[in-house]
Amino acid sequence: MVVHSARFFLASALCVAAPVAAQVTGDRAASLDVSATVESVCDIGGSPSGEIPAGVGDFGRRSLDSLDLSFDTLAVALTMTTALSIHCSEPAAYRVSLDYGDNPQGAQRRLRGPSNILIPYELRRGSASAQIWDNRPYAIDIVPGQLTNLPIWGRISALPPGLVDGVYTDRVRVTLEY
Repeated sequence: MVVHSARFFLASALCVAAPVAAQVTGDRAASLDVSATVESVCDIGGSPSGEIPAGVGDFGRRSLDSLDLSFDTLAVALTMTTALSIHCSEPAAYRVSLDYGDNPQGAQRRLRGPSNILIPYELRRGSASAQIWDNRPYAIDIVPGQLTNLPIWGRISALPPGLVDGVYTDRVRVTLEY
């Protein structure tokens, strides 16, 4: 039985070697499609996936007629609350940071409006009495598989002189580390 196996192997080896001895040449080309899908561990409101809406903070509308702008700076108390939605699929140590926006002066966030007028504002970590969001990452609790709403509270405490009507905006980038 062992001899029969050896003969079969030897015959196979001769069949493979025969085309080489005949000097047959040529080539063939083909393509192989290769892909990989990487599932996101986390999605955050406003990310390129578009699956979770962007967080929007709005201090509302104010009429210039209703504001006395005769002082150098008008003390006001304009506030807003919003939430940033985050969804993560895996357990991890999550940390989130907010930058100082597009119009900062040092660590002061500012809204920019018509005639490049800037209105300083602050963001806090959820409520008026909470810590101010600076640009450092802070640990947050996320339950994997569930949508988490990260509360953000904002305040404008003074308006600059020369304020004109128009829309004042800023863009704050949010970074989620895990």
